[in-house]
Amino acid sequence: MKKSMFYASMAIVMGLTMTSCSVDDNPKTEPVLPAAVVATFEDANVQLNDKGYWNGGQIGEGVEGDWGETTWACKATSGLVTIECDYSYMDMGGYGYDWWGGIALSNRTGKELKDMDDQYNNIVGCGANNSANYAVVYGQGVAYINVEGGAEVSYLYVANSAYAMQNILVGDGYSKKFEDDGDHLYLIVEATKADGTTQEEQIKLAEFTTSLRYITGWAKVDLSKLGKNVTKLTFKMTAHNSGVPLYCCVDDIAVQPNK
Repeated sequence: MKKSMFYASMAIVMGLTMTSCSVDDNPKTEPVLPAAVVATFEDANVQLNDKGYWNGGQIGEGVEGDWGETTWACKATSGLVTIECDYSYMDMGGYGYDWWGGIALSNRTGKELKDMDDQYNNIVGCGANNSANYAVVYGQGVAYINVEGGAEVSYLYVANSAYAMQNILVGDGYSKKFEDDGDHLYLIVEATKADGTTQEEQIKLAEFTTSLRYITGWAKVDLSKLGKNVTKLTFKMTAHNSGVPLYCCVDDIAVQPNK
């Protein structure tokens, strides 16, 4: 194409006219897809607390549980993605206890587990691509894709949490360190399509097979194979035994709207 443009320019300078019907001079027009919208969580519509995290709260109407706890289904939105976090609170004899599950947000920079606030740390010390905010998945979390009819989720970034890494490398009173074949911590990303069908991708956060291997930073994961018309992502954590802390961190979820 560059040579054709050069010769055409020379013809104009020399006062000549030239015509061409080559395929190269008449390229087919490719469809232009909308740009991907990346959920960075920097623009999340919730406020992180003074300890550097958001895990929901007593927002709206709570639902009473079987043990006297009240649970609030909380949401946060970034880009075209809305995450869910369930916050629970229970009063026991004047003492309050709270816990959460799903997907929280964090901007904490610590890389280790020293106290329970550190459950919101990852092992990198920042978000993907040196950003501040990132999401923390505990147990099982849901992220909705806010595009009518669904969209393609192109990629996301994933990192190990400080809580899980402590267990993987050292172990604790609930689970020993990863040292036997088959020891593992996986993240399963399940995509639900507009027609109700599902497809999933397995991400190996840590695994021992003759030696220990684990994700050491923010890893970019291609999710385009999950297909188009995705309306929801479900993040499921699995491990070789129930004592492994089911935590990981995700960031920069790229959504490609359908044309």
